[in-house]
Amino acid sequence: MVVAGAVALPLVLAGCGDVGGEPVPAAAPFTGCEVVSGSEQAAAATVDVQLADYAVVPASSSVAAGAVQFRVRNVGARPHELVVVRGGPATALPRDKDGSMAEEQLADLALTGEIEEFPPG
Repeated sequence: MVVAGAVALPLVLAGCGDVGGEPVPAAAPFTGCEVVSGSEQAAAATVDVQLADYAVVPASSSVAAGAVQFRVRNVGARPHELVVVRGGPATALPRDKDGSMAEEQLADLALTGEIEEFPPG
């Protein structure tokens, strides 16, 4: 799984999945990633990221400014997505009542890149 985004400001990675403890419906067959935001320009750096249930674990905690490619693997038991936003600490991100990140409440231009929900593995 790969998404690229231009990194000019500090980035916050937010993994999204079920936080209510309720069963997640079976995902549709996975057909690959699509760049939703950002671009597919040549990356100056690559950061490996593991998405687990209730955890986002990047291999590196910082990266130089420039185009960054995120290589993502879902090691959890549930479908997850990766959202890359410009901003400060993850605790400052807008939240829905269930604790998940409220993407629709992000400030304009905050969303840098995203991998929509994809299944484990």
